[in-house]
Amino acid sequence: MKRNKSISHLFFIFVIMAAFTMFAIIVEARKQHSKKSKPSKHLKGSANIPGPAPAPLPHRGSYPTQSSISIFCHLEPRVMEFLMILRYALLSAWKAACEVPGATVEIPAEFKFLVKPITLQGPCVPHLVLQKKSKHIPDMKPTALRFYASYNVTVRDNEIVNSPQCHLKFDNSKRIKVNNITISSPANSPNTDGIHLQNTQDVEIQHSSVGSGDDCISIQTGCSNIHVHHINCGPGHVISVGGLGKDKSVACVSNIIVEKVSLQNTLAGARIKTWQNQTEAVAISGVRYDQIIGSYTVQPIYLACSSNVPCIGVDLINIQLKPSQGYTSFKQAFCWNSYGKSQAPLVPSSIDYCLRGDGGSVERTSRSSHEHVC
Repeated sequence: MKRNKSISHLFFIFVIMAAFTMFAIIVEARKQHSKKSKPSKHLKGSANIPGPAPAPLPHRGSYPTQSSISIFCHLEPRVMEFLMILRYALLSAWKAACEVPGATVEIPAEFKFLVKPITLQGPCVPHLVLQKKSKHIPDMKPTALRFYASYNVTVRDNEIVNSPQCHLKFDNSKRIKVNNITISSPANSPNTDGIHLQNTQDVEIQHSSVGSGDDCISIQTGCSNIHVHHINCGPGHVISVGGLGKDKSVACVSNIIVEKVSLQNTLAGARIKTWQNQTEAVAISGVRYDQIIGSYTVQPIYLACSSNVPCIGVDLINIQLKPSQGYTSFKQAFCWNSYGKSQAPLVPSSIDYCLRGDGGSVERTSRSSHEHVC
């Protein structure tokens, strides 16, 4: 019995040693140039939104100009102990990198890793990078990548495939940049938003391709100063604002620009969703769809604003859409309690008379309501 226990202990020690000698997570730090650093610039239109106070740098004495932490793993992750070791290895590397200005946590391309859902938590010193160099797609569905209470985040040059829910999600965050990412799921995937924004401000999403089966980009309550441009969207729903106001909840969205977008077999060309009979406290203002081209499977425009508080400042400019081949029963453009302007070219023609154009007294009353709600 003692011998069996000794063998088990030796095996466990061997697994630990293997994990720390065959799974390379490399942390590289660049020297911080505090004297030459410049303050970060806000996105256009975000000057009135105060940014979060920068987290104080942890006191560690003088920072090294370069350091490395290497953790390796060779064994196939088949047992729980091994999974825990991989999890600990990644968390340890992240914690160490958090304390080094300009650090990069690099997960090597030659291995696949199974660590279960994991949270990499701050605060961290500036300019921390998590980099996964890999060309192969996991056999199992990856979990969503979520950022919570994060600031000055850049996500770029990534591919996310077949997430069981949202592919990329930002909650309670500010100053977000997304560039050159590819998101793909089957056209019939349920509740698999490509990029989901909630309570997040000052966002730029550009030069990316999203076909998630659900909303390519979903803009939810608490979002403002969002700029989406040069996006290929579809198959799926579309780039949507909402749904907002479920169970009479408060929802505020403002200053949204969606432009230079190519759609392929999306439900609509532009969409605002609210729970119309439950929306006593929903305020949507300043939403612009500009230079939208492509094909739709149901209707070109669907703007279902609150029955009690109209959407104001909605612009539909240069939208040219055609019905998708192989689909039938197309609907006309639909706008409910939506005020703004339309500007040619607009195809199909039903888009041209969708919005209400009287922005005078209605807009003044609505702005008062929006200020009260938000």
